[in-house]
Amino acid sequence: MADHNDLGRKGEYIAKLHLEAEGYEIMDENWCHGRAEIDLIAYKDKVIIFAEVKTRTGNAFGEPEDFVDARKQVEWLIL
Repeated sequence: MADHNDLGRKGEYIAKLHLEAEGYEIMDENWCHGRAEIDLIAYKDKVIIFAEVKTRTGNAFGEPEDFVDARKQVEWLIL
């Protein structure tokens, strides 16, 4: 497996641990519908969180939010 895949999995695991520590129940991981994928779905106090986890070793190539483009946001909206 490529190093970037390992890094991504580690980031998702850390995000999952963080949400659980904050009291969220993880409902699903790597949920797919068609071409769309959501890394984590979590629930707490009648709120559902859909999380796209972006793991980087630095911000030389941009901030994490720069990688969730309009196309990806539209994919999520039509789910």
